Amino acid sequence: MRLEGKPIAESIKVRIKEKAQQLNRQPVLLTVSVAPNESTLTYIRSQEKQAKAQGIAYRHLNFEKEITTEGLLAEIERINRDAEIDAVLLSHPLPKHIDELRLLTALSPEKDVEGRGPVNLGRLAYEKAFLYPCTAEAVMAFIDHYHIPIQGEQVAIVGRSTTIGKPLSWMLLEKARNATPIVCHTKTKDIPEIIASSKVVVVATGVPGSLSLSGVREGAFVIDVGINVVDGKVVGDVSLDPALENERQISVTPTPGGVGPVTSLLLMEHAYICALGSK
Repeated sequence: MRLEGKPIAESIKVRIKEKAQQLNRQPVLLTVSVAPNESTLTYIRSQEKQAKAQGIAYRHLNFEKEITTEGLLAEIERINRDAEIDAVLLSHPLPKHIDELRLLTALSPEKDVEGRGPVNLGRLAYEKAFLYPCTAEAVMAFIDHYHIPIQGEQVAIVGRSTTIGKPLSWMLLEKARNATPIVCHTKTKDIPEIIASSKVVVVATGVPGSLSLSGVREGAFVIDVGINVVDGKVVGDVSLDPALENERQISVTPTPGGVGPVTSLLLMEHAYICALGSK
């Protein structure tokens, strides 16, 4: 079974329309970038297109790689004071000389559209999140929409980033969820055994084909967060195998058409939430 993202995306669009009616104005989403590479620029352009489709005014503020952390901090402070800007996305990766944590710390939590700053992540740890990190929230949207059983179940998360692995583990631990997450990384021992014993497997390695479905248990649910380009084709981190999926009743998200579109729309919904919070 394929866990398609389209029905989830459509439900988010409905929520966005409801929030647009509540707000009764166009929210402003600003992306801040520093010397983005072509891949990042492609992502920025896709977000601009999605923003316009959802009635959001999109702005892009780009800086050359010579800018310092202090220079960016001054810009962040200016953005915080700008009442016209509702939501801010700090594009990453940033150049190595830029202290991303200082920037995320300086950014107003009410404008932190991705929920990546220490205040929002700290609130998440206390189950009081203002905004969830978008990709982690997208994974939970699949779990909810497809009624994937997680209470008391082992959930393997392959990847420990602050955008996916860590926040997702906290979300799964919330009292309303009561899952048992195991976060795997490059130093984790016995990863194949952990994956094989897990009811749900979330893959966020950024490596195409890093998980073979032959290694997951029968009846498992696999959520592929990866978005990679191989030979001009968009692929995930999971090697899909339709015959094996049917034989072993494995449910898996496709790429494209899975987590990616849901994540993008959640970001747009967050922009409305930020705007409504400042109303």
